[in-house]
Amino acid sequence: MEKLKLLHISLLLLISVNLVAQNEINAGLLPKINLSSKLGENLKLVSSLESRQLLLEKNKSDYQYVLSDFTNIFSYKLSVKNSLNMGYTLRIIDKQAINRFIQQFNHIQNLGQQRLGHRFGIDQTFGGGEDFTFRSRYRLSFEKALQGTQIDPREFYIKLSNEYLAAFSKNETEFEARLGSFIGYEINDKNRIETGIDYRLSDFVSKNTSNNFWLGIVYYTSLN
Repeated sequence: MEKLKLLHISLLLLISVNLVAQNEINAGLLPKINLSSKLGENLKLVSSLESRQLLLEKNKSDYQYVLSDFTNIFSYKLSVKNSLNMGYTLRIIDKQAINRFIQQFNHIQNLGQQRLGHRFGIDQTFGGGEDFTFRSRYRLSFEKALQGTQIDPREFYIKLSNEYLAAFSKNETEFEARLGSFIGYEINDKNRIETGIDYRLSDFVSKNTSNNFWLGIVYYTSLN
């Protein structure tokens, strides 16, 4: 728990300093639908549709539909705490198709009434006239029920996340830090919804840093 608090405090300090030094702010909507289906005892398919819509760009109000992501991920449970994911994302942006292949390893820690999630991932992006890009990423997440000792139907919970990404292409290297703060509601055993702020600090080691705030709305449903 102390490590989790330290990570969030560090990123919040980074955000505060950056907001003073840089005045470029972008903001918008990030709705997403996530559908999961079991294909076997240890295998499931997770499909999602996500869109990105700008409402504020470089401090100016301006609506713009940015992109759509169609993702399919096969998740194989290695054990109670570990799983391996492999998948593909088709991104549509400016009427062009961009391809992304995804590989991830997930580890879950149950700490009494809280749950920590670790996700280590890499992905490869190409198409749309852009250079081939390789990214590495690490995400730490925290979940806690707001009522009782575990998340039950018709109850609220909180989810916090902290993620760091490094992207490498032919001509440049970029770094990004993300901080998510969401509140969720467990509708029943197969459906839940989350909403909150997804903050992204883009390319924070260069002079082209931008602060991106997204209002995330995510609906999760399971077919079985």
